Amino acid sequence: MLTGCGLQQMLPTGPALPAAELAAYENAATPAITYTGAPRVSFPVIPLQLFGVVYDLDVVLVSQHPDWDMHEYARIDTATGAIWLAKDSDAAGVQSIVADLQDITGALPEVPVPRYARPVEVSDGSHGRWIDVRLAYTNPAGEAVEARYAGRLPRRAPPKRSGNTMGHSRQAVSAALDIARLGWNGRGAITIDGEDVPLARLLGVPQRFALQQTQGGVAIASFRQTARAEGFQLTRPASPTETWPTASEETWRVDSGEVTHEGALSQFVYSFTEGGLRRATVTQVGRDGPVTDLWCSPALPDLTRPFSGEISARFRLDIRDQRGQGSGTITAAWTDADTVTVRFLPDSPEWLAARPMKTVIHYEEGGVRVHTTRVEP
Repeated sequence: MLTGCGLQQMLPTGPALPAAELAAYENAATPAITYTGAPRVSFPVIPLQLFGVVYDLDVVLVSQHPDWDMHEYARIDTATGAIWLAKDSDAAGVQSIVADLQDITGALPEVPVPRYARPVEVSDGSHGRWIDVRLAYTNPAGEAVEARYAGRLPRRAPPKRSGNTMGHSRQAVSAALDIARLGWNGRGAITIDGEDVPLARLLGVPQRFALQQTQGGVAIASFRQTARAEGFQLTRPASPTETWPTASEETWRVDSGEVTHEGALSQFVYSFTEGGLRRATVTQVGRDGPVTDLWCSPALPDLTRPFSGEISARFRLDIRDQRGQGSGTITAAWTDADTVTVRFLPDSPEWLAARPMKTVIHYEEGGVRVHTTRVEP
């Protein structure tokens, strides 16, 4: 029974929302809200930090190492070449990234997971659907790692494409997945600190996979917004003395209810109706269509203006071209004269529901500080 449950966990499922309910999020009316004061700042406040990333290839090895669980090797194809991320998850599910990037803290700054700038040697002999990769790097514990995988990706997508996050990076993101390809029948092996590490088995089969997948959702966050011409400046983290795995200074534009930012790998559009968040999208540079798409029904209230009571909205989370991969409720309420609390409360699928978030928006002279943290369900 336990083995069967483990297999069930790993298989993709269907969307969280039935097709008949999708349109309601796109045609939602604007709520009637009575505000009790003037806006505290001149720009919209970002209440939830979205993220989204497409992995053109994602090799996964699950090991029996006492300190490490899952080893994931993700390739992001860009106009200037491939970026490889070596992602190791410890026994507690905390996933860290090793990448051969000079500005490791500024790469995908919206995803605040531990990261290390180290050489990653890659031999990629893949062609077509055939995958043949070898990687060598030093993991966060200072151990030399060599990983290899060979196998073929399926020609077609699985019939159900909502993938389980398997508990990884639970401290940092509330994520949904789109599994476009899932290969089970490859060969893989991993060596850590000079020792061959056996792979974990499920129904007697070593856990080694090759995927093409997209991950997206809401991330924990720490940033400060301050006014500037045509928009605002967003600084991560909110305080220079705060310990945070990423750092960036970002220029965000505001134009006719749309807030936009173009990063090196991701582009963001937050759409507001009468000051309240209606929709937010993440697009990966060089690709068509949103990677992550969050719809609110109805729109959230204008969080820059005080109002009474708690206001709630339903949300729909789309990943790539898979609509309704996640659903839940977002609430907003003023908790004191300078503070708004926003709660992101997913209810489906179950791995998304296990990762609610709380955002505290605190207004102060010259700007606003925004902190989003994980909370228990």
